Amino acid sequence: MLWSNHFYGICGALLAIESSLIIKQTLPSLNLILFIYAAIVFYYTLAYLNEQAQGLYNERTQWYANAKTYLLIRQFILAAFLVYLAVAPLGLMQQLIELEIQDRIFILITLLITALYYIPSQYFLKSFQIRSVGFIKSISIAWVWTLVCCWLPLVIENHSLPLFHLSNPTHYIYLLQQFIFILMLTILFDIKDINRDVDEFVKTVVVKYGARTTIFRIIIPLLITYIWLGLYVFFRAHQHFLFIIFPFFIAFALIKVIYMIPKRKKIHENVILIDGLIIIKTILGISLAFLYH
Repeated sequence: MLWSNHFYGICGALLAIESSLIIKQTLPSLNLILFIYAAIVFYYTLAYLNEQAQGLYNERTQWYANAKTYLLIRQFILAAFLVYLAVAPLGLMQQLIELEIQDRIFILITLLITALYYIPSQYFLKSFQIRSVGFIKSISIAWVWTLVCCWLPLVIENHSLPLFHLSNPTHYIYLLQQFIFILMLTILFDIKDINRDVDEFVKTVVVKYGARTTIFRIIIPLLITYIWLGLYVFFRAHQHFLFIIFPFFIAFALIKVIYMIPKRKKIHENVILIDGLIIIKTILGISLAFLYH
């Protein structure tokens, strides 16, 4: 479930469902959910296959080496499945053509970030790599996840909600809140990987400032902002009072994870702890959306 990246695919699919329910109050189509799920599994598998030689602190390495043949076959199947979904049921090319120019620019930026995150270290521009440049690494991950999993479901199947024409300012705040949530998780992963990043000369924020400073000067302010945005959404949307408890509960869970990370050395434990917050958040968000919309 973890090493083959199905867990990440589930996280992305749940984020898409939650965002669509909160903003559009409708479920995204099964085809779109499958597309986002398969795209995440395909991309992360490609990334880890390329990085398997660097796994000094990574217990995934041996599993990827043993399962390489299976994974390569699965990659071809996933690629064919993604092309089918994009061309036939979803008609993505036609929908992208119909989007306004600013929306297409955002999609192109996202695709560029996605490509440059890993490709330069393997083929060109070895002196520059997004994942090795401090805060840019965390922002890039949060940007791509927010655009793909939270924004894309709003525009692909509903042309009345392009990025700059969302019908309610609260929608912008919600997307910003999602971005901040994912950004905090990426920084928590940098805290977990600090020893590996030091050895591999990856200049993350945690490597530069240290774990304690990062928590108190970056994570905590982001967490306060996340709660404030949640309260703003609550009062603007006049939702059920349980929505006001929601961001506080997520904040409490995240703080709990911060204290648990140093005690967990295995990567699978940290993946479950950190990315498990996505599962918890989205299931609660989906449940509240079904109950009170």
